[in-house]
Amino acid sequence: TQKCFNTNTLPPKSLPGGTIVDLPELASILVSDRVYRTYKFLCAMARGIPIVGQPYLEEVQRRRELVDPWDFILADGEMERRFKFSLKKSLQLASEAKIFQDYSMFVTPSTKPPPDELQ
Repeated sequence: TQKCFNTNTLPPKSLPGGTIVDLPELASILVSDRVYRTYKFLCAMARGIPIVGQPYLEEVQRRRELVDPWDFILADGEMERRFKFSLKKSLQLASEAKIFQDYSMFVTPSTKPPPDELQ
């Protein structure tokens, strides 16, 4: 069973073949309505798991089975232009290799998300 983590959208009444989990570390798919700089979103990006939008949930409900989430990667043109990145390309790269492997990070108390969430 593929697991699904849902954030910032209304959870579906049912998710055929999937489970909604509370911890982003256990998720294999993240559902969001736009790009966010939250712990959940950054965790999904770092792990290289698919981040999908509402159309993915609608297609799952329509077909009554899980579909390939990579065909429904979230598109947020405004945030991708603002931060000069491609979500789809970033996820593909992260799924091939850990993006922060072999790097040391220093965070200050004012870092958002908070340092305890980034450990």
